[in-house]
Amino acid sequence: MIYADIGCEFIPKNVPYLLQQLECLHNNDIVGFHSESTKEKYWTKADVFLHFGVLDNPKFTESPQIKGGVIFMKKSNKTLRIIDEWLQIFYNHFHLVTDSPSRTANYPEFQENRHDQSIFSLLMKIHNCVTLQDYMSTKASIESSAIRDSRDKQFLPHDWNLSYTWESYSPFVLYLSRILFAILGRISPTSKMRKKSRAYCSQIKWIEKYRSLSREN
Repeated sequence: MIYADIGCEFIPKNVPYLLQQLECLHNNDIVGFHSESTKEKYWTKADVFLHFGVLDNPKFTESPQIKGGVIFMKKSNKTLRIIDEWLQIFYNHFHLVTDSPSRTANYPEFQENRHDQSIFSLLMKIHNCVTLQDYMSTKASIESSAIRDSRDKQFLPHDWNLSYTWESYSPFVLYLSRILFAILGRISPTSKMRKKSRAYCSQIKWIEKYRSLSREN
């Protein structure tokens, strides 16, 4: 089974690569994706680390966060156990998945709690689950990926030709826009506006990274 967040895009021409990735389920019950640039301590509040007993364990705090937006899995006792433990946090420890301040001091590098993703990431590590590198790691992996967590289809067309509005802007304008949307993503008066601003910020980051990878290649 493939779980994909709402807003993810499916790229039909890259199905062969997706089938190749899914072969990892022959020897694993559940497989996630990680990005080397997102350390857990940046995106998980200290209360979550403390709850799982890994507050001072670099195996968890210093390792990349595992994404919750795309998950490969098959029905097994291990998968059901992980999903149930994930769900129980919402039932019994809901404060761990909210933006409420951490009662335990966060790491200095902490930016914000990633809610259900933070919980999922730690559970995957606790259960020693396999992860694959996120498709944004290289230009080649971007172009071959079959599932992209674009969050909103109006931003990324299916052919991934990057011809949408942001692509026409200069690097400096993109940089300023990213900073502005990052700020609005924190201080906008409504949740909808904050989410939309964060989505814009995320898309700009992707374009900047894509341009960088294009220059390298």
